[in-house]
This record gives sequence, C-alpha cells and structure tokens, in this order.
Amino acid sequence: MTAPHALRKELAELIGEVTQAKVKAGIGQRLDLSALPGRIGQICEAIAALPKDQAQPYLQIIGKLTSDLDVLSGDLRHRHDELQQRLGSLLTEPPTAPDGAD
Repeated sequence: MTAPHALRKELAELIGEVTQAKVKAGIGQRLDLSALPGRIGQICEAIAALPKDQAQPYLQIIGKLTSDLDVLSGDLRHRHDELQQRLGSLLTEPPTAPDGAD
C-alpha cells in the first residue's frame, strides 16, 4: 500500500466513510467504526515510511481526515448526550395507565 496512488485512494475512501458516518450519526443510524483505527494507523505508518519530500503532500489530506474525525466525534458525543437525556427522562417519569384503565 505504499504506492502513492494506493495511499491517496485509501485516504479518499476513509474520508468518504467518515463523511457517511457523519450523515448516519446525524440521523441516528447505527455505526460500525471498529476498523477505522487500524486502517488509519496503517496509512500513517506507510506515510511515515516515505521520504520526507514524498510524505509532504499527504499532510493536507491527513489534516482533512483529522478534521472530519473531530467533527464526527463531536456529533457522536452530542447524540450520546441526547440519548442519555431521553433515557433519564424515561426513568424519572411516573408510569402512566394504559388507555381505558382507571
């Protein structure tokens, strides 16, 4: 995966996946992000192994990925807080009688 074309392709795919994850998080869909840390780690290692002049162009792309991940993290925290508040209100509301029951 150390070929420049392969690295750019993998980074573009990751950015796309993070973008899709932001959309899914925004509408409350379930996410599986378990593979992201490993993939990101592999890409960073591959870039770090490149000569400095070849690695330099990837800095902006990695910056974009980092920024997108920060936004996703904030979105997930916000969603978690909303769900926690809803759960808390469900647990503190008194039970209601079913319709027609006295």
